[in-house]
Amino acid sequence: MHMLHEIKNDPLGRFPDGARIGGTDRPMPLVHTNIDVRILGGLAIVRTERVFHNAESASIEAVITFPVPVHATMVGLSARVDGRTLTGRAQLKETAREVYEAGIDTGRTTILHEEAIRGIHVLSVGHVAPGQDIAVTSLWAMPLSFQGGRAGRGGRAGLRIPLTVGDVFGRSPLPDSEDLSHARIVHEAILTVASDSGRAEVAGVTFSNGAARVRLDRPIDVMLPGWSPRTLRGIGADGRAVTLSIGPASVRAAPLHANLLLDQSGSMAEAAARSDGSADEHEAPRSKHDVMVGGLAQALRAQRPQDRLSLWQFDDRCAPVKGLAGLWGPRGGTSIGQALAKVASRTRATDILVITDGLSHDLDVQALARSGKRFSVVLIGENSLDAQIGHLAALTGGELFIVSGTAAAEAIGAAIAALRRGHVPAPPIDGP
Repeated sequence: MHMLHEIKNDPLGRFPDGARIGGTDRPMPLVHTNIDVRILGGLAIVRTERVFHNAESASIEAVITFPVPVHATMVGLSARVDGRTLTGRAQLKETAREVYEAGIDTGRTTILHEEAIRGIHVLSVGHVAPGQDIAVTSLWAMPLSFQGGRAGRGGRAGLRIPLTVGDVFGRSPLPDSEDLSHARIVHEAILTVASDSGRAEVAGVTFSNGAARVRLDRPIDVMLPGWSPRTLRGIGADGRAVTLSIGPASVRAAPLHANLLLDQSGSMAEAAARSDGSADEHEAPRSKHDVMVGGLAQALRAQRPQDRLSLWQFDDRCAPVKGLAGLWGPRGGTSIGQALAKVASRTRATDILVITDGLSHDLDVQALARSGKRFSVVLIGENSLDAQIGHLAALTGGELFIVSGTAAAEAIGAAIAALRRGHVPAPPIDGP
């Protein structure tokens, strides 16, 4: 795991990964981690158990920071301390904090869970005695991402599980040497994956007897080739029967009128891993920029005569470009917020598709969402980050596609096809 130090320009500096002793920067030892993934139809349910040990000589408060995908819904949280299981219950933020502080003051073991910022969760456990273990179990669910082909006929659905704060939100623009320190030990977890839609594949991971060891310093990408949607049936909180169907959305034959915004920042020159997460010593590594351009060229060959697609490029600047041959190539920084705002203000088209590695938190999600545009995103590279840009897609009704390897054409093609669906802007909220 890595920890982000408190830095003036680093909005995540106060959210270090893993567990620490409250009020200090001292880490609380992680004993083991279990990650269990269940895929039912098009729904992924992820259960993660993290066990920490208090090696101090006194009672402590443990503060545990962990990421959750920005499109996921947290449906369960508990902590087991000294044989007792404490279960989270939703309350108003101020009320929950008051209850937690009261428990601390009276010497009771108590827990507080907060979503500090979108995708970043913080769990505080008060009064952990010396020698005690804390077992924290989180449960979240989200739909799979359909990534090309036809469902049941070569179609692929995927899921990305972030494991560090940086996987979700990103780091400051400062060099790694200034704001990032790596722990001496790279922690591992036991991963199990079960699916009712065929065999699941995890990039770079080999399973033995249904389980595998994975590192906790990088995201887990789960892929289901040949996936087919299924109908799920259950019981709602009020006792009524619930039917849930998740599948690829239908695509209209309507012509496109959209803007494509292409990332030309320096980070796009980094090498992109192969689709299976491996490297080929006989093959020169392709950059994320090469992957984007190659995939986009292939996807644009399916463009229809009546389609109107305008290309823009950005790094520190943002400008229109005529054809892929006019791209200036990877260079400079990533002023993605300014680029998105400029394109949104200069076009009448409703749709904006941005292809990027997401390595920037420099955008005002709420302001862009109020523009009335629908933002869709293709993230390129295994180190791509989805928190801010993914949140924008979710708020505006757009799609999010993640390409962890070199196979970008299907994802870009699926993203462009998704733009053909009609856009119905969400009604503004009037009142509290």
